[in-house]
Amino acid sequence: MCLLQKNWFYTVIIFCCFLTNSYAGNIYVATTGSDSAPNDGTIGKPYLTINKAAQVAVAGDVVIIKSGTYMPTSSIVVANEGTSSAPFTFMAEVKDGVIIDGTNSPTPNSGDRQGMFTILGTTTNSKSWIVVDGLRVINSKWAGIYSRYSDNIIVKNCSTNNTWASGIIAANSSNIKVLNNKVQQACMHPQVSPKQNTNECITMASVATFEVAYNTVSDRLTDPSNGGEGIDAKNACTNGTFHHNTVTTLTRIAIYIDAFSGNLSNVEVYANKVSGSDGGGITIASESGGVVDGVKLHDNLIYNNKRFGIRLAGYLDNGPLRNVDVYQNTIVNCGFSAGSWENVGLLIEATNATNSGFNIRNNIISGCPFQIRGNNQTFPVTIDRNLLFGATVLSGTNVITLNPLFVNAAAFDFRLASGSPAINVALGSPLSTMDFYDGARPIGLGSDLGAFEFNPALSIADNTVDYKSKLNVFPNPANELINVNFESISGMKCDILLYDLQGRLIYKSNVISPNVGMNTYTIKSDNFDIGTYILTVSYSNGFSSSSKILIQ
Repeated sequence: MCLLQKNWFYTVIIFCCFLTNSYAGNIYVATTGSDSAPNDGTIGKPYLTINKAAQVAVAGDVVIIKSGTYMPTSSIVVANEGTSSAPFTFMAEVKDGVIIDGTNSPTPNSGDRQGMFTILGTTTNSKSWIVVDGLRVINSKWAGIYSRYSDNIIVKNCSTNNTWASGIIAANSSNIKVLNNKVQQACMHPQVSPKQNTNECITMASVATFEVAYNTVSDRLTDPSNGGEGIDAKNACTNGTFHHNTVTTLTRIAIYIDAFSGNLSNVEVYANKVSGSDGGGITIASESGGVVDGVKLHDNLIYNNKRFGIRLAGYLDNGPLRNVDVYQNTIVNCGFSAGSWENVGLLIEATNATNSGFNIRNNIISGCPFQIRGNNQTFPVTIDRNLLFGATVLSGTNVITLNPLFVNAAAFDFRLASGSPAINVALGSPLSTMDFYDGARPIGLGSDLGAFEFNPALSIADNTVDYKSKLNVFPNPANELINVNFESISGMKCDILLYDLQGRLIYKSNVISPNVGMNTYTIKSDNFDIGTYILTVSYSNGFSSSSKILIQ
């Protein structure tokens, strides 16, 4: 697995911004600018439209878009491309300060359906080395950010809302990264009859080598179109990861892996949080006879979905699924409103006679109407060493049927409490080396079942643990700065400490409280890797307060 390094991306941006004009430069866009002479895209003479900048930007350029609402009358189509040594970037001067509103753009016909922001190559010449950073796209009459026949594209820190098709989509492309974006109300095409095929909220379609990580997908509360699953890898997708995404409040499946009629292989789905999906949690399928070969689902938290938690699907053409590993996931309270088939934590439905390599180990499935259900498979299925708390149709071998002892299930804290029967008992292969929070596995005598590794040194609640003082850490998640508000008395010595989930101290500062009551301290977080951390304020009187924080 690869762990995202924030420093690399910021280095790229800074490097691009300070290249000399003899090689490349900054191009500015502002709502007060002009696309006509004498304006030339310099900081004092910015262009008016992003479309203009997209036509003139070349390798190494950085298009800096000043805050405001831009209402293009046609799609923004990138004309040129970068290189491996000089990518070019479209970036908001202030994150979320740039709004691209598609209200005034025409409705595309069926042969011209792209995005409000489009990167489009050809079958013989891909469009390459482009970064899209911090833009917000709303009211698009097809996709929000669209990339096809492209290579080495990064879409990060963007947001989309009320797009008729995907919020973010890449198709027939390679080396795609979709990082730390927010996609809301995607695939909302209003045509009722016939319904339009709108893909999924975030779509990877026939993409080779991709990473979709640290995104939030939410708020598709109605189902006006065909499509609208949360995050999807489909057709001939290969060598990709979906990790550390949050998918919630959707009418359809949250995460979907579907070969359709292609060959899909080597896809890993881990450390995602999936909840509140009417259509179910995570599905692996082959709808139209394609082959799925090599999918790993592990360390995911899946809870409170009306249908199944995980489904190994056998519907439509019921194509072959091979070498599917489902391990160390935590599935709770799924299938509670799903009739008599999908009312289950894990549904093993696939029955293609050529299926093979189903390996289901070391999961925790709890509180579902049924924990595991099969479908009279004639091929071997390994179901071993799972904790199943509640009724089940299939148990497998070495099953544990005890209460998993979560820290606080009512508050959706599904970490393991001390004494849990899931601690130190995971066996077999594969086993993950990092848990949901990127904490190291194993800790202690062995790995634990489910998505969370028990760590007695860090067994604090997700929110502030308040011993003798008030502590507020914000924003959470943090992107560039962490603000620490803590209660103290004037002149008291305090240590501001930041630990990773392996318990390693990665930051320390000694401060003296200047005020009685609330004090504020700021940490630059863009020097730290993306992940979950524990921030502690330790007082000289022996008391301390801690809070969990996510750095993006």
